[in-house]
Amino acid sequence: GGQLVGWNLHGFTACVATVVKGVHFRQLSLALEVLASSPRYADLFFECGGGPGLLGEYKAQGKSRSASHATQQIRQTANFWLTLDGHNGYPALRDIHCCGFRYSVYSVTAQFILYNQPKGMGYYSTQPFSLYPEELQ
Repeated sequence: GGQLVGWNLHGFTACVATVVKGVHFRQLSLALEVLASSPRYADLFFECGGGPGLLGEYKAQGKSRSASHATQQIRQTANFWLTLDGHNGYPALRDIHCCGFRYSVYSVTAQFILYNQPKGMGYYSTQPFSLYPEELQ
């Protein structure tokens, strides 16, 4: 399991970039704030509509579905919060919270597009993209 990091593009459309494991969400939130203010990634975040944020949690298959006190608090205040868990090796949508309201996962359609991360610093693009400032021109 771990924390889902990515972008809430609009409404109930999200792009999860990664699952961060072994880091408390408060520490991760601070790290994401520092990352979002970095000029090194300004072009990437401009294209994504801003820096990445916490989108929710991923629970490994067989783990308890009960939420910690801290997670319960976030669910009540977050604009968007997902809870996913593993089901036969694939993610399954368990909860969606928006502004403190829990939406039934049975009344929404979830679509997951999975990919393997490219090797090195590569991204899927028709044009090469680098995160090194000297190469961004």
